[in-house]
Amino acid sequence: MTQLQSRLEMLHKQVAEQNREIEGKNSLISQSENEIARNNHLIERKQTQIDQLNKKLSQMALKSEGREELGPLEARIQALQKQISDSKEESQQMEQYWLRQQSNLVRRTRDADQQRRALERLNREQLILDQKKLRLDG
Repeated sequence: MTQLQSRLEMLHKQVAEQNREIEGKNSLISQSENEIARNNHLIERKQTQIDQLNKKLSQMALKSEGREELGPLEARIQALQKQISDSKEESQQMEQYWLRQQSNLVRRTRDADQQRRALERLNREQLILDQKKLRLDG
């Protein structure tokens, strides 16, 4: 039994030693996790500062170009105004084209009418000449 007790004491000591090692490693892990959390928080703050500085830089660049930064609705409004302007310009061009085509149509219609009148006149003259010829021949 003494052997068993000594073996048991030895195992208890080993368990105690291993528990101390585990506690030490758990403590080290906790410290590392805390340090990671602090570093993550620091990184987030630095990233926020970087974002703010980038935004300021962007605004300064836009102001130096004479433009202001626009929100999404203002940008949409400008895009729609540009579309309207482009559509008006295209409409004016199409209207000018239509007017040119109408003028062309009127000119061709007038030419066709003149040719029709000239053809009718020539047909009448032909008829008169044919009748004269018949009288002279007959």
